[in-house]
Parts: sequence; structure tokens; C-alpha cells
Amino acid sequence: MGGYYVNAKYIDQQGDSLRDEFTFSVCMSPENRDVLSVIEAEQNSVALHIRRGDFVGSVHDVTTPKYFRDAVKLVADKLSPAKGVFFVFSNGLDWSREILSEIDQKCIFVDNNNNDNGAIDMFLMSKCSHFIISNSSFSWWPAWLSRRTPGKTVVMPNIWLAGESAGNRHSMRNDGWIELPVI
Repeated sequence: MGGYYVNAKYIDQQGDSLRDEFTFSVCMSPENRDVLSVIEAEQNSVALHIRRGDFVGSVHDVTTPKYFRDAVKLVADKLSPAKGVFFVFSNGLDWSREILSEIDQKCIFVDNNNNDNGAIDMFLMSKCSHFIISNSSFSWWPAWLSRRTPGKTVVMPNIWLAGESAGNRHSMRNDGWIELPVI
């Protein structure tokens, strides 16, 4: 099958059965098992996915440092007075560390995996309670698949591709997901 399967309207009617079918079978290193244990121990674990790599300089290069910092603030405010722990997944961790260096939240930068075992990052993200996603199906799917927290907070960019109008991707937003400006 080919296509771009991040349209909530296509899959919501079969949501539970799809979530049952799309499970991960991953062999994890001890380091990844440790990360999973920390995620599961945190009531307010937040997967923050920052897509870089092939997106930089392309039509997909729309998310800004401001988007990610605003998203962290929004999620932290929603969780308050409880604190969240932000698990940062990225194929650009140096850039991610730099743009998040001034936020006043606990961040754990998950650096155990590379592109060859990205499914493990996707699995770990899906185990979080809340989500800040990039304009990437790689972060959209873990947010959609996660069953951990009913009423989870999911923040997504309001623009998915350069040149698009804001809010043009309403079909990708699930009920309750929050679109946040990228600029």
C-alpha cells in the first residue's frame, strides 16, 4: 500500500481495531528499556518530536524554535500545577538542545537510536501521555496510537508544508488536538 495515511477522517471509524493491529514488536537495548521505564513512571510524560534531517531546507521546513517553545509552554500550562517531563526525540538533537535550552521544564533528550532503528523511538513516543508533534507522520502516528491518557493533549503545527494556508490540514487533526502557529 502506498499513500500518506495521516487523515483522521479515514481512520477514526476503525480506531480501536487499528490500534490493536498497529502494535510494535521491538527488541530494545537496555538503554531504551531504561527510557521506557522512566516514561511509564511519569504521570505527565510528554513526547516532543522535532523533525530535522531531510526536512531542513525543504518544503517541510516550517516548524520554528518559537513553535516548539510555545508548544512546551502550552502543554506545561495545561498540566499545571503538576509538572511534565518532556522526552525529546529528534534527528537533530544538537539543534533541539539549543532551542530548548531556555525553557523552564525538565527535558530528557532521547539519543539511543538512529534512523536505522527509528521504530523504537516511535514506540517510546507512543508510550507517553501527551504530545508535541512536528509536521511529520513519524510523530503523528505515535500521538494517534497512544492509549495511555484519555483526553491527552496533542499539539500540532497549523501549517504542514511551506506555502500552505494556516489550518489547511484540519483532516489531520483529531478531536481535541490543538493547532499552534509555527511563526
